[in-house]
Amino acid sequence: MTEDFQINWSEYIIEKGKLDPLGLWRVGDRMAGELLSPFTTIVTHRPARYFSMYSWIIDYINKRKIENKLEYWSYFFKFEAVFLMAIQLHDNHNYEDFKGQIGSESAKKLLDSNKNGIIDLTKIQKMNNGWENNYKNPMFDLNLIEVDYGQVSEIKVTENGKQIADLFYKSISKSRFDYLKLYNSKISLRDLRNISNYSCPCLVNSPQFKIFKDEQKVLIEYILTLTQKMKKPSKYLIQYI
Repeated sequence: MTEDFQINWSEYIIEKGKLDPLGLWRVGDRMAGELLSPFTTIVTHRPARYFSMYSWIIDYINKRKIENKLEYWSYFFKFEAVFLMAIQLHDNHNYEDFKGQIGSESAKKLLDSNKNGIIDLTKIQKMNNGWENNYKNPMFDLNLIEVDYGQVSEIKVTENGKQIADLFYKSISKSRFDYLKLYNSKISLRDLRNISNYSCPCLVNSPQFKIFKDEQKVLIEYILTLTQKMKKPSKYLIQYI
């Protein structure tokens, strides 16, 4: 084979801790998400409790009747960032090989930006590989959210979404989360660690307390029961709840 037909790399790529440095999985996920059931690409390798988290964020901010779209999404991404940072700080995952920590790279950068244990929330932008990439379309497909042009966000939770949102809030309200109000501009690492003990997706996999058991039951009912043909969820799906 002559040099004209040989493969030549223009530059050596340093992985920098990524499992997929070229980002090839994003293409596959996007195509599979369009062609196959959302469970194929979401539930089987990312914890289902993120659906509860995003349902609660949408419902909570909608209730505040914010009229400016940019302001709405600013609050949305702030709450998303808080939860994703908390998940990064949760050290005691209650099942082995916990996977699917979406937005982990963005969350780690925010955690590293802390000054004396305090993180500035005023400049937070969209988290990479979070809501937009992984959960928005599946939540429509699963009847957890629906279009509502009466909302500045143009979306709202359905009755199903409302139920898992309420159970998620019941769980996180046991933490110091209520200290994080809509207009708060800062949060401490200490409060994030406290929130992580109630908000991490791993907590509903093998729930130790009733609040997590209740949430797991609804997640299985609404999310992991794929179709009416399926009388009960498969063991494979349950292990990733």
